[in-house]
Amino acid sequence: MSFPRLLLVEDDLASVFALRQFFATRGYHVDCAAGPHEGLRLLERHAYDAVITDLHLLPGRQSDGMRIAAYARLRNPHACVTMLTASGSTETEAQARQAGVDLYETKPVDLAALTASISRVLGAHDTAGAADPGAALPDLDGPGA
Repeated sequence: MSFPRLLLVEDDLASVFALRQFFATRGYHVDCAAGPHEGLRLLERHAYDAVITDLHLLPGRQSDGMRIAAYARLRNPHACVTMLTASGSTETEAQARQAGVDLYETKPVDLAALTASISRVLGAHDTAGAADPGAALPDLDGPGA
């Protein structure tokens, strides 16, 4: 039996602990990254079924979460990409959707509902395609950072 592999990119340690524990007890193999650079490195090394990223990974830099989401989508078009944010807006949600986000959730998050949504998205995505192992890492320090 294959269990989903999940990448959690979150800078709040309490959230990391709670989310990791929650998903691990539901059979997910969970990798955690405390920041955008580590998250990108993990995305480069592993194929993930699901990616959960916070929008604001560094103070004042919403672009980091967007870049994580876009790279996750580029690496695996069939992954479920979820963005969490404490301060959601319709404009930010639209940007997130353009970056490839499937699920856009405002904190606090109902974890049971989130798990059901991730399962639904994973089941709905076509699994015939392949990930792009040659996708280039985005520049976190370049324009827009």
